[in-house]
Amino acid sequence: MKQYKLLYFISEDKYFLSHKIDHVINAQNNGFDVLVVCKISNKINIKNFNKIKVKNFNIKRRSINPLSLVNQIIDLVKIIKEFQPDIIQNTALKPIIIGSLSSLFVGKKINIINCVVGLGYIYINNNLKNLLLKKIINLLFFVLS
Repeated sequence: MKQYKLLYFISEDKYFLSHKIDHVINAQNNGFDVLVVCKISNKINIKNFNKIKVKNFNIKRRSINPLSLVNQIIDLVKIIKEFQPDIIQNTALKPIIIGSLSSLFVGKKINIINCVVGLGYIYINNNLKNLLLKKIINLLFFVLS
């Protein structure tokens, strides 16, 4: 029987440890090989992952720099090609964008699950910058779904 691989992409280890760790433990208990990719905020948090494989990913949550975005996509493509997941679960806005775009460049069909959580300041504030970002993000959601 094939062991399925799940890559869990989330921006922050703190959010993962407080909200999503049970999901990964459940997946492991059901036979999945799981890799969590997130920003590790400090050495103490890595101990809290117990037997979960974790890879540090320096995601810049508030940056809208296109070069930074391209570099993060390239970095995630390398991780995806190395781990060869069957499923990628992206949690939060920036990981959804980076993870969905990255999956287009790996050369194989990967099932994508996008969990939209905490749309944060982009959807709350209505200044000109955020109005433009909302339009771009909505377009990306439409194109990538």
